[in-house]
Amino acid sequence: MPGSPRDRAVGATIRSLARSEELPGASDTQAAFGPGRAFARRVARENLWLWFRFDETHVHLLAVRSEPPVVAGE
Repeated sequence: MPGSPRDRAVGATIRSLARSEELPGASDTQAAFGPGRAFARRVARENLWLWFRFDETHVHLLAVRSEPPVVAGE
């Protein structure tokens, strides 16, 4: 829902990701995200994870999911 607390929390996480000077961040988790792998960052105070990939100049937002990332071996 636009403007909801959940919407604002996702927006804040996206802004934080875009402003990060170093990726991945200390709390970012790498896991399988077909095809290949991606990173997930938890949205503060929400049961949501923002999935992304990045290169030297761009952050590519892939998805917002309610399931936590599953790291190999878990």
